[in-house]
Amino acid sequence: MEKKFSPKRLWLTIAQQIELLIILFFIILNIFDLLEFLSPTFDYVDKLSGIIAIAYLIYLASPTKIILGTQQKKIDFALIMSFILLMFNKITTAATGTYELLKENAQSIIEISKTTAEAQLEFTLQVQNVQQLTSADFTLSFFQQIMETLSFSHHNVYFAVTDGINTLLLAASTPSFSVTNISNYLDGSLFYVMKFLTENQIVVEKLAFMLGGVALIILAIYCAYTIKIKPSSFLHVLHGDTKRFHRKPLRAVAIFLSFSFFFLFIFQLMVEWLGVVIDAPIAFLGILITFLLMIRFRHLFGPRHVITEIGETGEALYEEFISLFHTPYGVALGFAGILILHMITDFGIYILSYTFFQHEMLYFDQGPVFFAAHHTPLFSIVDLFVENKTSLLFQDLAVAASPLTVMATFWIYLFNVIAIFFLFFAPVYMWWVMFKKKKAHEKEWILVFSAVAIAIYMLLPLFHLGRVDVYGIVGTDMTTTSIRETKAPFPAFTAIIISIIIGGAVFVLSLKKWLRRDLIYLSFALASLFFGIYIYYYFIDIAAYYGEVIAYQFMDQNYFLLFYILVFGLMSVLFYPIAFFLFLYECKKHYLLAKNE
Repeated sequence: MEKKFSPKRLWLTIAQQIELLIILFFIILNIFDLLEFLSPTFDYVDKLSGIIAIAYLIYLASPTKIILGTQQKKIDFALIMSFILLMFNKITTAATGTYELLKENAQSIIEISKTTAEAQLEFTLQVQNVQQLTSADFTLSFFQQIMETLSFSHHNVYFAVTDGINTLLLAASTPSFSVTNISNYLDGSLFYVMKFLTENQIVVEKLAFMLGGVALIILAIYCAYTIKIKPSSFLHVLHGDTKRFHRKPLRAVAIFLSFSFFFLFIFQLMVEWLGVVIDAPIAFLGILITFLLMIRFRHLFGPRHVITEIGETGEALYEEFISLFHTPYGVALGFAGILILHMITDFGIYILSYTFFQHEMLYFDQGPVFFAAHHTPLFSIVDLFVENKTSLLFQDLAVAASPLTVMATFWIYLFNVIAIFFLFFAPVYMWWVMFKKKKAHEKEWILVFSAVAIAIYMLLPLFHLGRVDVYGIVGTDMTTTSIRETKAPFPAFTAIIISIIIGGAVFVLSLKKWLRRDLIYLSFALASLFFGIYIYYYFIDIAAYYGEVIAYQFMDQNYFLLFYILVFGLMSVLFYPIAFFLFLYECKKHYLLAKNE
């Protein structure tokens, strides 16, 4: 039977192809960014690509479906726009960085041409010879001075050059469009926007925040008066009965707080972690394209194609994730999952940087003040290929007095890394086990290795948790020390012997299945303690941050902004301890169920 032509189907197909092209464009951008071949314009687009990708994924997830129980695409789009406005400072901050790059490339962005226009000359430049102008006459500072003068309303700078005898009238401007010079043209065009955002950063950010804040309130009121809350929704879980929302002003407040919570702990954190901090790496965009293939394009493959199977799995996980916020058990796991994302992100920021290669990231771009001490990688792949080795492992090996000391050094570094991997990923693993409602592993070798590693880490720790001591950055800091700098109660060889004894004891005890299970959960308890210390530092840092911001806004008498800061601050102060104790509560329930089996 021949299918009828459908304009809607045609436009859907076109939209899907455009979607794929955009994703491929972002992937190409990231490849060039990795190779450092991007111009300032495309570097800025690359920085925004993470924000765009996260916004699109959140739109697909549908905040209205999660919070209200029914998908409202127009409201989802409006919500995403209001969220972006509320954190517009991420866009302006990226703009200031791009503006500095453009100024460094001023000589390729500004064009100098002869003119006979009877325009008002802005200055006169003294040169050696008007007939033979050189780069010595037009230095980088000269081009940067031109850039300081150019603006949206002032596209040309007219000036004169003279050698005392002859005078030549010239005009400076950004490049005109040319296929052969498109990169400089785009840089020159973007320059005006970047300069405007840089010079008016505070005003733009405040205006954007106010627009986003007002939009969020209006959307909450609109939803309260026009949309019914369904039983399968986040709000229904919180109140237990949709009839409690019969008073629409109360419903509007509940929806507003839910929208604010979604922005603060899901949208903003995902954008900061994946879009800004990690700078949209290729791996993340690989996940994005896989996600879209799973959700959108499964029909393009045969029924037995591997992508089809991945697609079915992805859709099932997506539905499970959405349903988390529709049951009390799921909400508890969902809250705990947000904390787990903190661990995964900081693992990418700190641990990968400290154990493989200290790559370019936001936290590692704070200058010598932040990284003057205790932020040196334990190991870096680069050290294998250069003569001047900077990582702590090679520093300790350089002063090793004997082959036995070398072996001890390798042992301590190796098991410190294994311990920190375990301590970061054990909570993640436990959350996944509870999410999938499965049993935890019962493998002896994992238990023994974890016991030896944790023993070494407790006796000779090379990683240390603390607060981030940088204004404007909130989080848990992780510092490093060498073996020589570590203040340990035991010498290195004594610590190694103790760790071996503990590992042997754990192996013997684990031969009994019932003891093995308790030892496994004991190791998870130690990881949860580490997790608690990590969250504690994060909580202390974020509470102090909001305290300072609230005091400043109160003195500034910006009451609209103060209202939102109070809402966000109160939510943050309540959320982190509550979410952590919910995680512990769910772990305890899972342990008791496993023990009774």
